[in-house]
Amino acid sequence: MFRSVFIFSVLLLFLSGCRVVVSVPEGGAVISQSGSYDCGELNSCIVEVNDVFFDETFAAQPRDGFTFTGWKKRDRGFFGGSDAVDVRLFTSGFGENETLMRILGSDETFYLEPTFERDFNPASFALVDTGVRLISSKSWRDSPLFSNVDPAVMDVDQDGFPDIVDNGPLYYLGSENDGFVNRQVPFYWLRNNGGDGTFSEGDPDLIPQSAVLVHTRHIEIADFNQDGLDDMVAVGHGFDVPPYEMERNLILQSTPGQPLSETESDNPDFTYAGFSHALDVGDISGDGAPDIVWVDLFNELGGLEEEFRILINDGLGNFARDTSAIQLNQATGKLDVALADLDGDEAEELIFGSWNEDGQNQVFWNNGSGKFDADVTVLPKLVVDGAEQYDTLAIATTDLNFDGLADLILSVSRTYDGGHLQFLINNGDRTFTDRTDTYGVDESYTGPPVWLYVADFNGDGRDDILTDAQFMWLRTSGDAFEKYVIPGLKSGDVGGGTWPVDYDLDGDLDIVSREFLTYDEYGASSSPTWRIIENKLVD
Repeated sequence: MFRSVFIFSVLLLFLSGCRVVVSVPEGGAVISQSGSYDCGELNSCIVEVNDVFFDETFAAQPRDGFTFTGWKKRDRGFFGGSDAVDVRLFTSGFGENETLMRILGSDETFYLEPTFERDFNPASFALVDTGVRLISSKSWRDSPLFSNVDPAVMDVDQDGFPDIVDNGPLYYLGSENDGFVNRQVPFYWLRNNGGDGTFSEGDPDLIPQSAVLVHTRHIEIADFNQDGLDDMVAVGHGFDVPPYEMERNLILQSTPGQPLSETESDNPDFTYAGFSHALDVGDISGDGAPDIVWVDLFNELGGLEEEFRILINDGLGNFARDTSAIQLNQATGKLDVALADLDGDEAEELIFGSWNEDGQNQVFWNNGSGKFDADVTVLPKLVVDGAEQYDTLAIATTDLNFDGLADLILSVSRTYDGGHLQFLINNGDRTFTDRTDTYGVDESYTGPPVWLYVADFNGDGRDDILTDAQFMWLRTSGDAFEKYVIPGLKSGDVGGGTWPVDYDLDGDLDIVSREFLTYDEYGASSSPTWRIIENKLVD
């Protein structure tokens, strides 16, 4: 079948540098018509442009099993959003223009980056319930644990295999105080026994005894001290019953061959008492070291400005609060927070999730220096049956429309009554359009997803959606998501959830499930158990 190929040309009128970086992801190559440039998969090639005689046509060439879907939109990127296979860059005409010649002689970098998608074969993907229950012992605690924290996947014992770290409040159904117990809980971990599908109770001595919280809310993993090993930061909010006793937050860092240690126990930005509800980790300052941001619904310090923490890493795992990074009196969303590059400039924006009818979902834009512009984007809220869904419980990013820009998926609710996924398309001009009607998924759960994971589970190059429910949604083609019931799981009550982890290091994401507690008339009668759902992805 004959296929016309359109050649797009561009006179480099806006080229403020003398080089173009051709960056090629998985799935193909970029080759110039002259043969001078052949940039292969997972490589970057530098094209020097320093005279008025440059004229090259570049072609995107997908390899078998992949399809070229267009040129990526990004900061200083050429042909962003175009699906032309061949594109032409040339500098003829520069010699007649003094301004263009001055631009040509400067020292800046522009980019040319294709996007490739894997061709999806549905028969190649299957999740299999292994029947393995990882652990059901209560020896490491004296009462059942209800955990609505997302467990952390980290290598606690430094053996190269991902372990699981968990915590949460003690909980008894039907007791006073709405079931919660006001008692500090130590962190515990499940040891991966070499990727064979079994886990065992981890050595408690590898986590310091000081690492205790009443109600852990969120855990993130990163290499804070830059030693090549996993570290952990956790936030909590204390007893979840009025008058809401609050608590500190903590960070545990690694040392080669040594147990984890608590490193910021004297830092007032960690030790104050607050009702911390969410955190995220990313490189806010742009120095390559992971920084931290978290949000409090309220705390002992008082004042809106005190309810947000931006903690900058000095590169060695020491943190100091930056109060100048953002005009916090503009921030109204504090139920959730996320960091993500939304404009393609490789600097991460701050995304705040709204809380109650007075809050807003907001994007604060990073200007590239670790500071955030006063120009704040307010995101549209989802309205379901005339009711505004004003509580945002989880935030995830993915490129829904394949234009090279990160779009948003939000888990939203109205006072935790039911739940919905909202899909927001990034327009590239600091505005977003609600496209939930286009991308919306079959929502068969009664409670809102508290955790939201976006990743490619079936190996087709498209991101899928996993929530803390008993099913997931696979991105099949176009705008469609297909519901996929995870085998071996069931709907239930408090205490469960699902999390992605490549436990066997075979390159695809498996799922670990924490099964729900069971109850009798006296309250919780069993500890939560864990189960592996293995990804049987076939290449």
